[in-house]
Amino acid sequence: MKKKICILTSAHPIDDVRVYHKIALSLAQEFEVIWIGPDVHYFENELKGDGIKRFLFEDRKGFAGRISNNYRLLKMFSKQRDIQYVYIPDPELAFFFAFFAKLRNSKTIFDIHEVFHKDLLNRKVKGFYVDLISQLE
Repeated sequence: MKKKICILTSAHPIDDVRVYHKIALSLAQEFEVIWIGPDVHYFENELKGDGIKRFLFEDRKGFAGRISNNYRLLKMFSKQRDIQYVYIPDPELAFFFAFFAKLRNSKTIFDIHEVFHKDLLNRKVKGFYVDLISQLE
């Protein structure tokens, strides 16, 4: 039986060049891959036969929309069972979902490649998020 890995994203489209084509398709060769994220695609209309289970929701735009998608991610993630690994490519999900993955005895893999510098975070969320992320270091 394959181990399960859940990809949680609030922003990456299902056909994302890096997260889907390079990472998810590679993982699908050895893991049961579950993708939870926004129902958005930019490159391909049909993505079938790749072995990835998708749980998609309507995307809300903008910074506030991306943050509000977290509730739907959590709701869909909480319905999944026996997830051994959680892969998170989005910085705003780091603290929040690492905590919930830990409660479920899942290991968390972060791939934070975007630069969210302190000034931007302070301007958007008044330093609150920076304080939360600093607890993970």
